[in-house]
Amino acid sequence: CCGKIRDSNRVERGLYVCPSCETTMNADVNGAMNIRRKITQSPPTGDMSN
Repeated sequence: CCGKIRDSNRVERGLYVCPSCETTMNADVNGAMNIRRKITQSPPTGDMSN
């Protein structure tokens, strides 16, 4: 999804509808995508050599 997060976007218990791009998906899948985005959006910087 596009990253907009709001609890009120759940139209049913397990269904999420994005207010921005109108994507409809399982709320658990959307939550997993949001978590993945948070932990992977900032890759390490600097010298990675040993």
